[in-house]
Amino acid sequence: MAAFGSGPRPVGAYLLDALEDGGIRTAIWLIRPDKQDIPATFESRWRTLSLRYRSVPATPGVPHTLDEAYEELRGATCALGWPDILFARCDAYGQLLQALDELSADVVLGLFPTDQPALVDVVEMDGDRVRGIVPKPVEPPRSPLTWAPAVWRPTFTDFLHSFLDGRARVSSAREMYLGDVLAHAIGAGLDVRGKLLDDQPSIDVGTPEGLELLAP
Repeated sequence: MAAFGSGPRPVGAYLLDALEDGGIRTAIWLIRPDKQDIPATFESRWRTLSLRYRSVPATPGVPHTLDEAYEELRGATCALGWPDILFARCDAYGQLLQALDELSADVVLGLFPTDQPALVDVVEMDGDRVRGIVPKPVEPPRSPLTWAPAVWRPTFTDFLHSFLDGRARVSSAREMYLGDVLAHAIGAGLDVRGKLLDDQPSIDVGTPEGLELLAP
């Protein structure tokens, strides 16, 4: 539970609010088999948002987890959200979907400043174009940005699937992050853009540092 704005609520409720605000009508939760508390809490509907659940066994990382839903996602415009990352209510997905359409981009990332760059994907920008993504950099740039929500066209869903199918690999010395796949997508010519959603950092309540920021 989190007290963020209007009293204690399930943390995932804020993500569902943001998706609904953006006009999204169906959300798929990718959950571990033991996380049955999530469907028990949210059931099949959140106001106008239809909820579906897909049980996913342990995977090597987020990219593989997303790819478990490839057959359901292929051909669709997708919106990604993290239920443990909180940000101000700002019609994030509406803004990102509008940018995706207006810019004819493959991916649009929702950007926020970060004061903990060593813990996140740092996004390097050139105007509104994402030039690079560096997960957990040792030497972050000044005034670093990170991303939380994202939207993308089927081109990126297909790229992710092919990437994991063996056409390209990143070092196995550490966990593969979605930022790694996005960086390879940029290198392969996909058009990845960024849109600053707020001048305040998002809060990752899945970390001790994030929980401390919510402490009274």
